Amino acid sequence: MHYAEELEINRVCSLLRKKLYGAVRRRLAGCMLLSGGVDTSVIAAVSSVLTQLTGVTVAIPPAHDLPYAEKVAERFNIEHVVVRPSERELYEAVEEVIPVVRSFDPMEVHGGVAAYIALKQAREMGFRGVMTGDGGDELFAGYTFYYNLSPERLKKALEKTWQVMRFSSTVIGDSLGVEALLPFLDDEFSQFAKGLDVGLKVRREGEKVWGKWILRKAYEYVIPYDVIWRDKLHIGAGSGVEEALRRIADKIPEHKYSLAAGKYYEQDGVRLRSREHLLYYEVFRRKLGPPRELGEAEERCPDCGAPLTGGEKRFCPTCGWLHA
Repeated sequence: MHYAEELEINRVCSLLRKKLYGAVRRRLAGCMLLSGGVDTSVIAAVSSVLTQLTGVTVAIPPAHDLPYAEKVAERFNIEHVVVRPSERELYEAVEEVIPVVRSFDPMEVHGGVAAYIALKQAREMGFRGVMTGDGGDELFAGYTFYYNLSPERLKKALEKTWQVMRFSSTVIGDSLGVEALLPFLDDEFSQFAKGLDVGLKVRREGEKVWGKWILRKAYEYVIPYDVIWRDKLHIGAGSGVEEALRRIADKIPEHKYSLAAGKYYEQDGVRLRSREHLLYYEVFRRKLGPPRELGEAEERCPDCGAPLTGGEKRFCPTCGWLHA
């Protein structure tokens, strides 16, 4: 790295820290969802100098997130609350989350259930506002599918993401009477982040290509090294919720799955891809009805019949269909 480039990167890092400090101050709460990933760890680091913070982590074995969350909590003197839900509590959360997020996409359900359990715990502790790390991946190109894109394609992909991004924590929080506060989506900060060169978002560091490179770089001397340079792990996977829910779904006999999948394809035009998909669809159908009855639309998902709206035509947030 040339000296002039290093100076410019240091300038951007300093400005990023200043902008994010302002964003956190404007959306500050005494509690946050703490996964120990890059985004929540950065929010924890910034907010811990502004308030005595409580962090809530959902952990079901193998709970890959937990050691990182514990390390962050210790570093920043955060009161750390670890929630270990039972199988029954998990399924009860599924029943509550699906009609709120209006989806039976397994990825959406995994993340929604983890958020629901943590937000519910925060409410029970008396908090009515809870910070989350939502938006970091979308603003700073944190997902691996961004890594191999040319700068031009990456810029277009991010702009498309910004048009359609949505976060289940906000509607789940509303359902619980808890306000989800998203510092990364503060107007001033998000405009700053959107304006950064994409070459600062996806970049090689050592032998790897990283997303969120400039965000990591800005806080690499603040947050423990093995936390700030973690690989991306979805909250459903990192919390252990994903594996636990799949174990529940695996109890459905294969013959029952086959019969039910055939029935729902004939009756509702819904193509189910797994026993887990069936588990969630039956909750969705019972609470909301078949997807094709959700409203009128010019375009519909080919796998479930749900309306495709909001400019998104290649992905269905209702069932998880993705255009190949």
